[in-house]
Amino acid sequence: MEKIVFTDGTKICLLDETGRHERESGFIAKYKENARRIAANNAWKKSGTNAVLRGEYDFSDPYEGENAPAYLNGVTFTDRENVVAYSFTVGQSSGIYYKDFSREKGDEAHVVHDSDREYLALSFDKKSGTMLVSTQKNGDACRQIAQFIRDGDRQGLTDGDSRDDNPVFSPSDGQILFDSAGVGRDARGEFAGYAPSALYALDPLTLDMVCLKEDEKYSYCKPKRDRGGDLYAVRRPAKEKRAGNPLLEILLIPVRIVEAIVGFVQFFVVAFAGKSLVAGKEGGSNPAKGREKKEREIFVEGNRIRVDRELKRNRRSKEKDYGFIPRSWQLVRIGRDGAETVLKSGVCDYALGKEGIYCTDGRHIYFLNEKESRKIADADFCLHLNVDA
Repeated sequence: MEKIVFTDGTKICLLDETGRHERESGFIAKYKENARRIAANNAWKKSGTNAVLRGEYDFSDPYEGENAPAYLNGVTFTDRENVVAYSFTVGQSSGIYYKDFSREKGDEAHVVHDSDREYLALSFDKKSGTMLVSTQKNGDACRQIAQFIRDGDRQGLTDGDSRDDNPVFSPSDGQILFDSAGVGRDARGEFAGYAPSALYALDPLTLDMVCLKEDEKYSYCKPKRDRGGDLYAVRRPAKEKRAGNPLLEILLIPVRIVEAIVGFVQFFVVAFAGKSLVAGKEGGSNPAKGREKKEREIFVEGNRIRVDRELKRNRRSKEKDYGFIPRSWQLVRIGRDGAETVLKSGVCDYALGKEGIYCTDGRHIYFLNEKESRKIADADFCLHLNVDA
């Protein structure tokens, strides 16, 4: 069995012939522990009735740091045995670290860390020891491809008013494959959206680019090429069709305003009295813990996905196992003649191995080849994977 590494929430998981091995991101865990400690040490100063009388009550969430959103943006094998690289974002911090699965403690090494820039999709070329990564300045709509070489130097490879993402080396010709979407702007130059993404090949020596596949009806992303020269990608509609009722949305505006007011009052009651407005329901010391669970939403490749809604839709399919990625997101093989073959629906990421293809629908890992399609692992929240090919 080939080694597979994938993300599951904020866990990094390695799957091999001995089973599944999980590790937490050391940086994310330390970040949240420090935030929890700071919040606990300062809580008495800016909460409670005395803080109100002093005019020092802090209306912000005291658990904001501890509950800061944390994401794993990418994961890849490196040229060292059982060592993977992963990119992450937590709070206002982002970076890339190495994780050694052969060690239980002290298993992480720093590559880069930044509070002004986010590090996203990444891949590693074992022959050259070069790591490719897509990176984006905070608050900027544009995204560029950069490479890290062995001595740690970083070199930008792309530039311009576009979102360049998902870089990977092509094993057949050494080119760098990536997807790119133009940035749309209004008359004032403000960001207005992205054009459908297309597939490109970049010569790392001359930096010349060639468009491999584009279609105004579809967005193509995550390009990869096998040793035979066939091109693979995740294809999705440029505009997803979603049924909606504008009249209903308008009618619900007063209801949502009332819900917001009740939630605002609930926060103060819990903060000062330690109890909920609803009898028999305790709010506890953390107001966030008493809030009603909202519909889960995530952004994948710049697209918003309503997790619970997509799970309900995909449940209607004939497949026993289903995930939360829309079935309109399809893994396709693009032949040299341009003909496309759909290999699997509901795919957000995949990897080409020596024995076949590995892909994920968000909740499962699948293995595909010419003879079979089978599930090899379950996950709670898997958006990225890589194979040690």
